[in-house]
Amino acid sequence: MTVRRRSVTRTRSILALAGLALAAGCAARRPHTFGIPMPLKLQTVVAVDRQGNEILAGSFPGHLRIAGAELVSAGGTDIFLSKTAPNGAPVFPPQRFGGPGEDAATGLAVDDDGSIVLAGTFQGDASFGSQAIKADVRHPGQRAVFVARLNPAGQIQWVKQIATANVPTQISVAIRPDHNILVGASGTGTIANRTGSADLGGESITLDLLSPKGDFIQQPDGLKIRALTIPVDCVHSPCSAGAFLQAGCGPDDCVSWICSVDSYCCNVAWDSICVGEVGSVCERRCDCSTICTQGIPFYPSACGCTAQVYSQDPYCGETWWDSICVSEAVGWCHIPCQ
Repeated sequence: MTVRRRSVTRTRSILALAGLALAAGCAARRPHTFGIPMPLKLQTVVAVDRQGNEILAGSFPGHLRIAGAELVSAGGTDIFLSKTAPNGAPVFPPQRFGGPGEDAATGLAVDDDGSIVLAGTFQGDASFGSQAIKADVRHPGQRAVFVARLNPAGQIQWVKQIATANVPTQISVAIRPDHNILVGASGTGTIANRTGSADLGGESITLDLLSPKGDFIQQPDGLKIRALTIPVDCVHSPCSAGAFLQAGCGPDDCVSWICSVDSYCCNVAWDSICVGEVGSVCERRCDCSTICTQGIPFYPSACGCTAQVYSQDPYCGETWWDSICVSEAVGWCHIPCQ
């Protein structure tokens, strides 16, 4: 009989595996991290205006040196924006936007008059120049989706929240010939705006349409584009031992993360160590005996009741198992919680 040898890295959080350093003195699992702690993927977006000026935006932790200046984040990750002339000289000083949460800019576009449109997500309180905005969310672990418009000199004209995402979500933006702003979203979690909610499940969708002044414009449903990535079902729940699982199966990236740090789980067998990694790597619960206790979310297929709750309220499987989730388990599954 083959006996598996445990690897030291198998019990580490995905944050550590991604090479992210926690502040000195902090616990390995930060109490303000809610839901699946998706690995931080820093990226940049770039656009060029009619004069050949280059606009660069993205997110950063700690300190960032750019265009001859240094920016310092207010905590977590913040958003940066810079604009340089064709000769490399800054058109305006690099700017930092955001607050103490995880903030990211993933969409950037430039209008014909040189106005800049920036899109992304933020958590909690965030500042955009002289304007402050607070995330209107159910739980602080969720992300508020924002769109901001700046004039060619980099001054904020307006910023607004247009949606809420349960997990980190890619927000894109484009400017149409009529100067209206088209906003898109891609991801694996649930996103909601004023018209309803959608479980992306690997989809890319057009999320909203705004006027140059930031007013919402109603779109006929037939004009919306959905590019579907068909999810792969797991042959059994990751919360149960059994045959090896295919990387990428399930409603999110949990199985892929586990396979990336423990290939045994996706090549030989999904054993008890793999089951334990649902907690240590993905920060999801599998033990349904704790269903009456608020805390980190359950993996959707941990048991029949969590699957039922998740199907009606994805927040409970993506962000946090709160008092509403407990009440839903009591009402829908007839779970006796005192």
